[in-house]
Amino acid sequence: WRRLGQRISTNCNNDSKGVNCTITDDYGGQDMIRQVLSALYDHSDGTLYIGTHAGGVARLVGLGAAIDTGYVDIVDALEWEWMNDGLGSLAAGLVVPELKIFNGTIYALLTGDAPNYTNKNITGIYHWDRDQEVWILHRGSIQWPEGVHTSYDLWIYPTSFDIDTATGTMWMTDMNAAFNYLASGIWKSTDDGVTWTRVQQYTHPFQTKVVGSRVYVTGEWSISRWGAAAEDDSDWGWGGLLYSDDAGVTWKKNNAVPLLANGAGATIDPNDSGMIFYTYFGGGMMYGPVPP
Repeated sequence: WRRLGQRISTNCNNDSKGVNCTITDDYGGQDMIRQVLSALYDHSDGTLYIGTHAGGVARLVGLGAAIDTGYVDIVDALEWEWMNDGLGSLAAGLVVPELKIFNGTIYALLTGDAPNYTNKNITGIYHWDRDQEVWILHRGSIQWPEGVHTSYDLWIYPTSFDIDTATGTMWMTDMNAAFNYLASGIWKSTDDGVTWTRVQQYTHPFQTKVVGSRVYVTGEWSISRWGAAAEDDSDWGWGGLLYSDDAGVTWKKNNAVPLLANGAGATIDPNDSGMIFYTYFGGGMMYGPVPP
C-alpha cells in the first residue's frame, strides 16, 4: 500500500474540526485532512477526488497517467489540490460524505457542520463546473412538509444522494438532528434542484440509491428504544429498509431481511441482479434476494 500524492497545506485551517496543520510525516508534508469520507475516480481523465470531514473536496490530477506508466515515483510526486470554491466557509468545516459522477459531471453532497450547523442554508447537492472551476448548488425552493413546525430548519444534516440518469430526477436524504422533530426524510426534485419536495418522512436515513426504476433508502428501523415498531409508532417517525417502484409515491419495507435495524446501505450484486447486499452500522452485512 502506498499513499497517493504529497500531502498539502493549502487552505489548512487549525480551527477546522481538529485539523492539525503542524503535523509532519515521513515525506515532510503537512496534515491534509482529519478524515476522508468519500472517494471518486474519474476514468475519463485519471483524476481522483476525495470528500473530507473538514477540508471539503480535493483532487489528485494525473493519477491515471502515472498508473499507466507504472512509475511509482511519479505517483508519489503528485500533489493534492483543494477545489472548494462555491462550497462555503472553510472555517465552518466542509463535510462532504458523498461524491458521484453522472454523465461526466462530478457531484458532491455538502452536509451540516455539526454540532453548530452554521451552513444549514447551503447544504445539499452540488455539481462541479469544470469551465468556471466552482461548485454550483442545486438547492432552490424547498416545499415545507406538512405537519413540520415552521420553527425548525430543513436540510441541516443531509446523508446521501443519487440521480436517476434516465429521468434526471434527483434524490436526497437527510437525518433528524438538532431536535428537528419529524423534519427529515426522503426528498425529490424533477427539475434539477429548482424545487424540492419531501416524498416520505424518515427519521434516520443513511443511504439512497437508484437502481433502474427502483429507489432504495436504508437507515434505522426505529429510533424508539422502547420496542415500538416505526410503522406503528408515528410519534417516532418512519425508518427501515425502504424501496419505491413508483418514483416515491408509495414506499414499501423489505421486512424479509433477518436484520432490520441500522441499515447503512444497499448494493445490487453485480453478478446477479436478483440479489442484494445490505450493510449495517455495527451489524455487518446480509445477502439475499431483492424485494419483489
